[in-house]
Amino acid sequence: MNPLIYLGDSNKYTLSLGLCSPFSQLGVAWGHPMAACVLFTVPTFATFVIAQRYFFSGVAAGALKG
Repeated sequence: MNPLIYLGDSNKYTLSLGLCSPFSQLGVAWGHPMAACVLFTVPTFATFVIAQRYFFSGVAAGALKG
């Protein structure tokens, strides 16, 4: 929750803070936050799947000594 300390304007919140902001003590309708989590996760996962070979070849190249 450190970004909450530094960001005073709700328009500059990170994704995680934006997802937590509609929660209240009275209860949460979980449908919309879960759909938002899926929508935020899918592009990251798709990018990883597409560029997976480049990530791992870079890690392997950096691990070799010489």
